[in-house]
Amino acid sequence: MRKTFTGVGATLLVAAAALFAGQMLGLIAADALSIGGQNSLRTIASVAVGGCLLIAIGCWES
Repeated sequence: MRKTFTGVGATLLVAAAALFAGQMLGLIAADALSIGGQNSLRTIASVAVGGCLLIAIGCWES
């Protein structure tokens, strides 16, 4: 279970980094990822934070 959380979290973190780089380089339109009227950069940041939280849960020893 811990490996699953860590793997999914790392995948989300890499995906968020790729989306951020694509948006900064102009490969992805600025409003392409906007959800609910929010800035798309906030959406990308939310994915990255979720990935970090999953990695932290996966690395936590009980």
